[in-house]
Amino acid sequence: MANLFGRFGRVSFSLGVLTAIFASTSTPAFAASPALSLVGLSNWSSPSDSPDLGGTSKAAYGGGAYLDLPLVRRVSLQIGALYVPHKTDFVSASQTVTANSVQVPALLNFHFNRFLTFGFGGYYARYIGQFRETNDSTGIQSNSNYSDVGLMDSDYGVVGSVAMHVPVAHTVDFTVDGRYNYGLKNLVSDPSLTPGGLSSEKTRDIQVLAGFTFHI
Repeated sequence: MANLFGRFGRVSFSLGVLTAIFASTSTPAFAASPALSLVGLSNWSSPSDSPDLGGTSKAAYGGGAYLDLPLVRRVSLQIGALYVPHKTDFVSASQTVTANSVQVPALLNFHFNRFLTFGFGGYYARYIGQFRETNDSTGIQSNSNYSDVGLMDSDYGVVGSVAMHVPVAHTVDFTVDGRYNYGLKNLVSDPSLTPGGLSSEKTRDIQVLAGFTFHI
């Protein structure tokens, strides 16, 4: 009798494991229907400069929305619109520079299971407003057009994403999305006008997005 119960226990455990594996590899609800996400974001910008001016990233805050559209099993296309500020502190110059942009990311999302998504794609960004320089000691700000400081007002690159989804209601998830933006465009248009005499500057951003996803 003890052996019978032992075997039953092992079979039950095996069935439980198989059920969990099947559940995790079946088509996730997130990928089966369109979904709209409304998010806030934190952005840490550490541009790749030449020459290196020793800038350090400072947190800047924005937000936006993106839409996931199912393509095939476990794969969706995500298109969004995000307000993304970029803030970098140059300690040696006692100066912080700020540039604000509207970013349009487009990613292919691969839904590993109900709770985890990996994404890869590209982005296009347009800088808005003016380029701002703030003296860290006095707080005095100066604003310039991007062309006046030798910089482009648009950008593009590739983006990678890892997102976690926690169900909070039948059709609502709380989503946390970590991203890395790797700029491909040299943002310098005229080295003679740039702060510090830059010959090259490319975007390197770490983003954390958090908000709610609504399954439509």
